[in-house]
Amino acid sequence: MSPDRFWELVETLGGVADDTTTPALDRVLHDHGEGEAFQDLVEEHVERLLERCQVPASHRGDTAEWIAAAVIAAGRAEHDRVLASGAPLVPDAWAWAEAENLLVVGMPHEVDSPLPGTRIGITLEWKTLDLPVDIESTFDPVLDWAGDDPRHGHSVTLDPAWTEAVLRLEADPEFHRRRTSIAEVGLHLKVRDCEELELTPWPSEDQVDHVVLSVPIAGFADQDRTDVYVQVVAELVLSVQDALGRG
Repeated sequence: MSPDRFWELVETLGGVADDTTTPALDRVLHDHGEGEAFQDLVEEHVERLLERCQVPASHRGDTAEWIAAAVIAAGRAEHDRVLASGAPLVPDAWAWAEAENLLVVGMPHEVDSPLPGTRIGITLEWKTLDLPVDIESTFDPVLDWAGDDPRHGHSVTLDPAWTEAVLRLEADPEFHRRRTSIAEVGLHLKVRDCEELELTPWPSEDQVDHVVLSVPIAGFADQDRTDVYVQVVAELVLSVQDALGRG
């Protein structure tokens, strides 16, 4: 990978490596098979920075690498300036708390990765036996004794369109900003034979630990399921933000 290509990819972070900016970069690296080459250069730049610039004793070890990663994420000009100065790295000058993301972005994903939606705190459940041909679900109405109560779990649904929708959401900084504002609330999509979208807070409107959004099966008719998923998740997040006053 050329230096120009490396820094071009770094620029996509907008100056900060964190949970909202690195998913899009991770996807680009995987799509183009550039993950290993990118990581080699990240490692080289981190080592060079830490050889030239000292960090406080309180931030040595792994944390020092995070600080160096934050310098790299700030872009080529800033990285070159800091490296040339050789001055000590002041932790508070850098957004380093989540910069560990840059040290792993582009690496191969684990085979046993979590279900799509886990990292953004959203579950999907098709509560019907009449499934599209490419969807798999463990839903069984006979065993559905807890209903929609998220505290008792949910059946697993696998849908390639949902996987694609989650990738889109993970790559959207605005979605992450809004999701972070209600991070403590579990969000759940329940696709079923109903007439309209319906929000249900759990355990109550006064104590919102989870929110279930019932989604009509008919809403997917003659439409791209990925687009529908992205749209209803956006509506779910906005509705919860409004309800909690966190727009």
